[in-house]
Amino acid sequence: MSGDQNGAVGQSVLRREDEYLLRGQGRFVDDLPTPLNTLHLAFVLSPYAHARITSIDTSEAMALDGVVDVLTGADLAAMVKPIAAQIELPGYSFNTRDVIAVDEVRFAGEAVAVVVAESQYLAEDGIELVEVDYEPLAAVTDIHEATDPAARRSTRPCRATSISRAGSPPTMWPPDSTRRPT
Repeated sequence: MSGDQNGAVGQSVLRREDEYLLRGQGRFVDDLPTPLNTLHLAFVLSPYAHARITSIDTSEAMALDGVVDVLTGADLAAMVKPIAAQIELPGYSFNTRDVIAVDEVRFAGEAVAVVVAESQYLAEDGIELVEVDYEPLAAVTDIHEATDPAARRSTRPCRATSISRAGSPPTMWPPDSTRRPT
């Protein structure tokens, strides 16, 4: 059975946006004028999939002309509530997480600090001056380990989201626990 129920595969599709884009008349956010006194952000990202943040030194970045502020996860945790997705689906497990990592990172690329500056270039220069010390921790890289209740968990967990059909328990990939990905 074909996955294409409408017969659109292989057919020309009328697109309203093509004409003005092909004529160079497209308008994008980057084309808009920057309002006066706009501040720009750049994020310091973790190179580790799982690590404890032992220290963050923002003093060199703060000393850079044009840098307005450097905020860490602890700074933001004192100012804003954790973010949450409120999805109304049967079996959805509500979860929250800090806007920026506090004490521990749980995935490579998780933000650990944000530099606020007068220009994007200064913000990006500022992130190069933020010194973060990490204590690498074991990372979960296998679905079987991730779903094992006995496996070590983060000290600052980000509760996993799971969705199940009404009346049945959440399902995990792969459905057959004896099968391993190839």
